[in-house]
Amino acid sequence: MWVWASNRQFRSAVQTALSGVRGALTLSAAFSIPLTLADNSPFPERDLILFICSGVILLTLISASVLLPILTRGPQVDPALAEDAERQARIRVIEAGLRTVKEEKNDENRQQAIELIAAYSRRLQMCRFRDRAEMNRLWKEAVEIRLEALEAEKETADRWLQQERISPKLADRFKATISQIELLLSTRFKVKKLMIVGWSAITRLFQGSKHKKARMTPDHPKWNAYKALKLEAIRAAIERVKGLETSGNRDTIAMIIADYRGLELHLTQEPAHEERAEEMDAVRRELELKAIQSERNEIQRLFETGEISRALANNLRLDVNYHEAHLF
Repeated sequence: MWVWASNRQFRSAVQTALSGVRGALTLSAAFSIPLTLADNSPFPERDLILFICSGVILLTLISASVLLPILTRGPQVDPALAEDAERQARIRVIEAGLRTVKEEKNDENRQQAIELIAAYSRRLQMCRFRDRAEMNRLWKEAVEIRLEALEAEKETADRWLQQERISPKLADRFKATISQIELLLSTRFKVKKLMIVGWSAITRLFQGSKHKKARMTPDHPKWNAYKALKLEAIRAAIERVKGLETSGNRDTIAMIIADYRGLELHLTQEPAHEERAEEMDAVRRELELKAIQSERNEIQRLFETGEISRALANNLRLDVNYHEAHLF
């Protein structure tokens, strides 16, 4: 009663009392009673004492078995609300890792940080999906933004062609690559896409491999011009995407910009040798481990503040452990 009056936690006090160890000391003390007194006469009421102790122990065990499941039963939670709470918790955990990557980014790990930011942005966007309808809406939103970015790349190629900074052949090749990406993204031109793919297959069949264009690689004679054009197109696309940002599509914009930043960094850096590649992998692993630790810290904070349950915290920790296991 004093516990209930002072702290208003009567239910917790009852749970603690019922879940405690009962009967060990009581039964030990009862069995320690001697059978006889000093004059060899039977100890008075010894059997009654043992019976009462055993009865109390049995009663408390049975009452605990019956009452504890009732007292520990939590309130009924709407499955939709529970799913939404879990989704929000996962978003906050991923945001903690993303925040750490951005804070740890410097000149030495810039490429690895950009790659991780893009990966975390994709995970964050996936976590925001509530159902298939919202997934389709966000996918359509991302496609529209990417199509705008590709249009900005095409405009850059046209501008360079007008300024005679590139040849018409290189401009056509660059825009043809952009058009192929547009066809893959757009769902409005399925028939047209199938016709183009089919016609390309027939053309390759009749022409053979001798007319196949060489891939645009660093060994290509026009690689430097193509690379400069692509970098300028990437910058134009990023500026176009930034101009489309609103409060509702901020995550989608961040993901697309991160992809372009990664491509830009890939073009500006020289191909890494094997030793350099291993060093870069170690830098990425170290950066990702810091982000994972931030995720764990966020899970612990959410649990300690009572925002998530122990079961949800354990599930989130399992996901983080699974993610960490893939690093080794």
